[in-house]
Amino acid sequence: MKKLRLFVEEYLDDISLKKKFYIFYLLCVIVPLIVTDTVYLNMLSSAERSRERHEMENIATAVENNIEFAVNSVVEMCTSLYTNRKINTFLSTEYSSEREYYEANYEFFKNSLFDSTLGASHINYVLYTDNKTVVSGGRVAYIDKVESTESYKKLRESDRSGGLFFEYNKGINGLQNERRMIYLRDLNLYYKDVEKLVRVEFSYGTVNRGLINMKYDNQVLVCVGDEIVISNLPFSDSTGQDFQKLGELPAEAYEMTITPAGLEMQIYVLPKEADIFDLLARYKGMVVLLLLLNVCFPLILVNGFSHSFTRRIHSLSDVFKSVESEKLLPVKGREGKDEIGGMIQNYNKMVERTNNLIQEVYENKIKEQELEMSQKNAELLALHSQINPHFLFNALESIRMHSLIKKELETANMVEKLALMQRQYVEWQHDYIPVGRECEFAEAYLSLQKYRFGERLKFEIDMEEDCENYRVPTLTVVTFVENACVHGIEKKSGSGWIFLRVYKKDDMLIIEVEDTGCGLTEEEAEKIRFNMKNASMAMLKGGGRVGMVNAC
Repeated sequence: MKKLRLFVEEYLDDISLKKKFYIFYLLCVIVPLIVTDTVYLNMLSSAERSRERHEMENIATAVENNIEFAVNSVVEMCTSLYTNRKINTFLSTEYSSEREYYEANYEFFKNSLFDSTLGASHINYVLYTDNKTVVSGGRVAYIDKVESTESYKKLRESDRSGGLFFEYNKGINGLQNERRMIYLRDLNLYYKDVEKLVRVEFSYGTVNRGLINMKYDNQVLVCVGDEIVISNLPFSDSTGQDFQKLGELPAEAYEMTITPAGLEMQIYVLPKEADIFDLLARYKGMVVLLLLLNVCFPLILVNGFSHSFTRRIHSLSDVFKSVESEKLLPVKGREGKDEIGGMIQNYNKMVERTNNLIQEVYENKIKEQELEMSQKNAELLALHSQINPHFLFNALESIRMHSLIKKELETANMVEKLALMQRQYVEWQHDYIPVGRECEFAEAYLSLQKYRFGERLKFEIDMEEDCENYRVPTLTVVTFVENACVHGIEKKSGSGWIFLRVYKKDDMLIIEVEDTGCGLTEEEAEKIRFNMKNASMAMLKGGGRVGMVNAC
């Protein structure tokens, strides 16, 4: 546990304050928000499922009532026909002639309310009998016309006096393919030696469209066994197609069993497709409020806290960069009264005191340097007063002239170069000179050294023409050439080269001094690089090899 805590602390120490605030916001706001909103959405979803379950139950009840109302009205009328002796007598009487039958038929339908009770627009009825003295046609037909139908066969197999049936006629008896909803009822209460029944055929399309026109959002399936006999599915009112088979239903489907006219039927109400966007749209007011309270408002607070911290810390960071300058900068603006504000106040106090100390030390240092420069100038003046440089140059010129007269040309040349160098050392009037002039001093120095070493020393000076007028500190190039000669070539037993190159590259002036002498170890080279980079007056006072440090 301790290792985990240390790991977390180290990780947090390495990231910015702004990221810390957002991590805090993520862990303490967003993650709990996701958890609570998930629970809330589950509760909403559960409530939605309960509401939808109740709605599906209401739909099933409404469909049941519509079916029961349509079927029961027919059942009640057919039951009244079953007990009507006049109908039984009409269908069971043996007629002596067709004329006698037509007159009886006319009188029967004229004086009865038969058509008014069963003559609704969505049903069609026919009376059937096996009495061969009647003439088949109109509302009366021989029973053999119906004996081949599935509904008649199922009625006789059930030993019931009446029943509701759904069948698909496949072109039997020259009829077209179509779905049918039929109610059959025996009329054999009287005169049982003659078989009689009434066949009521509902308009299947009208019944099915009645369900479609109810415009439920849920799919509703009314099934007999595994066949869907009524539904609000697309194209379900197409009477020319066979009944569809019931497939696998979702677990959330609502089921209700009804038995209109003794036929067991199942009503299935399928749930609507779950759409989280519909659910959120239904509760959009609550969702917007939750977003404002749980996301936007905390985010605004986090940004405010973050800005309060980071603004002042960035100000501190900016002024900390001034430590490399000669004067520290204070933090400006409102400091605040919290811990960061206290730190800024203490920093500003420190800056004020430090700047005062720097000013005092700086002034003292200037005075010390002025005193030291005055002392050096006095020493130089004393030296100049002791030595008359013109006497030296005149003497060297006399020696050179006598050497020329005696045709000692090499000696005369060396004396000329020595005078050139000595004049530069004595008559130092400028801090900067053209690099071309500096290379002339270097060439004079190398010529004198070659006179000394002979074939042991060879040198080459290469300078681009457009570099001659660039100005460099006086005697700097000669210093490095001298270092190469003394420490590189002089210590080598064999011959060696010294190369001096001056050229431009990438808008910079490059001066290279290279020798093929005895070389340096990596440690010596690193020490020289360090001394050159950190050159100071203290190093010069320490003595030793200070030529290149002096140039730097």
